Amino acid sequence: MKKQTKIALIIGIIVIIAIAFFYPRLSNQGGNKPDSEGQGGGPAGSNQDLPVNVVKLQKETLRNQLQVSGTILPNESVNLRSEISGLVTRIAFREGQYVTKGTPLFLPE
Repeated sequence: MKKQTKIALIIGIIVIIAIAFFYPRLSNQGGNKPDSEGQGGGPAGSNQDLPVNVVKLQKETLRNQLQVSGTILPNESVNLRSEISGLVTRIAFREGQYVTKGTPLFLPE
């Protein structure tokens, strides 16, 4: 591209940006400013109140619960079987307790 074309393009872009920036500010300076005292020189009906919807806020407890019915399937499962036959008389661990390898879990009669 020629140097003159680049300069003209840059000047054109700057002028467009300046117009986009200053045009909204120039349109409000013609006496059409909103007046808080209701004397306005604006369009007809500009002194009327605008309808507003109001909601009164109240403190409430958020219940973060979900009640559903369904079936839960585990990611993993284990099949337990005894090495000896008999009736289980005592469970030798508490729920959630860590056990080591070889620890008896159930005691037969």
